[in-house]
Amino acid sequence: MSIGISKFADIYFAYRMSDDSLGVSFLNILPNEIHTFIQSGNSIGEKMSNAIKTVQGLGYQEIILTGSDIPQLTEGIIHETFEHLAESEMTLGPTYDGGYYLIGVNDEDPYPYLNADISWSTSSVFETTKKLIEMQNKQMYLAPKLYDIDYKSDLESYHALIGRFE
Repeated sequence: MSIGISKFADIYFAYRMSDDSLGVSFLNILPNEIHTFIQSGNSIGEKMSNAIKTVQGLGYQEIILTGSDIPQLTEGIIHETFEHLAESEMTLGPTYDGGYYLIGVNDEDPYPYLNADISWSTSSVFETTKKLIEMQNKQMYLAPKLYDIDYKSDLESYHALIGRFE
């Protein structure tokens, strides 16, 4: 398996192991260029903030955190987002359900934007996070809006969408 993005970025995968045997099997099939570490934190925001801080602790300044349920996410979007991080302090990639699939930081502490009073898993997550970033007068790039797959109905909607283009 080859991951094209690894040509221009190092890949880190934060995971939560709920089933040891299944988790170990999954980790063993990952390509060598994917580095892993255990996810930590309680809320979604805390887990995301801790993942970014872990990678920052390894010396990285430009970091993009994405979800793993974004079928439209491409190498091109990641590459373009990294290019914009050279000029912006932060990036967000909105989803059609009001959340976001990507947050990027350029040597920025993500804690104030991810551990604020955000109603996670609601349609206000993107707008709330965007407002928090804007209130700090941070330069922000918005990546293209994409679908994420949280529920079976999301998958069905996405299948209907791509079916229209076949």
